[in-house]
Amino acid sequence: MSELTAGRTAKIGTLTFAPGETTKTITIEVKGDSRREANEYFYLDLFGNSGNSLFTKNRGLGTILNDD
Repeated sequence: MSELTAGRTAKIGTLTFAPGETTKTITIEVKGDSRREANEYFYLDLFGNSGNSLFTKNRGLGTILNDD
């Protein structure tokens, strides 16, 4: 598995879940090119979860599908 490396920029922000809310949408900016390459991957790390959190993992994995 390769990790997204070209043009990678780490972002820091806050996701706040309302009571009963179970999903959130985040936006990942992709700078496309015409070079043939494999899918690329990124991680989403969650820190500082409240005691009410039901998360069993602090890291999520996302995939940027190759569109070349």
